[in-house]
Amino acid sequence: MSWYTTFTVAAIAICVGMTVAQEARLVGLVRSGRKVPEITATQLRQRQLSYEARRQQAQRYGAQEPVPDFVLVDVRTPEETQVSVIPNAMTIEQFEANSEAFRHRIVICYCTVGFRSEHYARQLRERNFNAWNFKGSILEWCAAKYPLETLEHQPTDRVHTYSDDYKVPAEYRAVW
Repeated sequence: MSWYTTFTVAAIAICVGMTVAQEARLVGLVRSGRKVPEITATQLRQRQLSYEARRQQAQRYGAQEPVPDFVLVDVRTPEETQVSVIPNAMTIEQFEANSEAFRHRIVICYCTVGFRSEHYARQLRERNFNAWNFKGSILEWCAAKYPLETLEHQPTDRVHTYSDDYKVPAEYRAVW
């Protein structure tokens, strides 16, 4: 890392009042330089619908149910995931409890806007997972007006927006 980059990172850390541990993580992100692959709401929805079509076709013909080539991981807090998730997502706790079972799949991470999910995807890539970040995360999903569900797989229009700074379309009810 150049002296200019080091100085800039240190200045940012001081200005925003970061702790030493937070500054170290920021430096780690800048140093890594490796880009985490990203996916959009439209691309994710296409993957979901494609898998669902294959699953229904297998069911119709009595064939073995296909295994999706991806797993969707919600890295938000339990308080946030209790409100709603993107359909068929699992929580970070569920994923970590059985992560090796998903090693052969693309791990698509999301949160509210994509910051926490990028950080987690980067950690997974360091553990040799094929992890991607859903950059716009659940707010982009809602902007596209795609469905949400509860952890019990019931449809819902509620979405945890983390704070009142984030807005969602009128079809959804923001909670924080």
